[in-house]
Amino acid sequence: METEASTSGTRDQGLDAYDVIVERLVADSQAVGRLRPLSVRVALCVAFGGMVMAIFAIATPRPDVAHQIAVSTFAVELLALAAASVLLTGLALRGAVPAREPGVAAWTVALSVAVLAAAAALGHSRDAHVFVGPFVDAGVPCAVTTLGLSLAPGLACFVALRRGAPLAPASSGALVAI
Repeated sequence: METEASTSGTRDQGLDAYDVIVERLVADSQAVGRLRPLSVRVALCVAFGGMVMAIFAIATPRPDVAHQIAVSTFAVELLALAAASVLLTGLALRGAVPAREPGVAAWTVALSVAVLAAAAALGHSRDAHVFVGPFVDAGVPCAVTTLGLSLAPGLACFVALRRGAPLAPASSGALVAI
């Protein structure tokens, strides 16, 4: 009998602690505004990224841009990378809504598009007359510039994620980072 009474006392204390926690959470809660539709949130992130790229392109024009865009593989690479970026941004922002986290199929599609876009960029033949040293000398500043350009849109997307309530924040963050 004594054991039964002590067990029910412990159970009551557990419920009391639970009630206290719930009361604190309810007391601290506040109304929040609804999230904009996913298409609007993705469009805003993509538009912000586009504005950053446009400002950079205007401020530091590339002298061979007309020639590069005329090369069909360059345009295909840019379009594939842009499609992968929009897809990954959409999945990340969708994951900011509870019960809308991307599943295995969405991850598979997103990573497949990203890998195919990267393969398209790396797959076509380069000028065989360029030696490794000059290629690396030109490639390192290009890579640093690309990473620098991706910081502002990436941070904006992270801020947009925080407006939601992702139950899997690491997953959504990884999608933004890719």
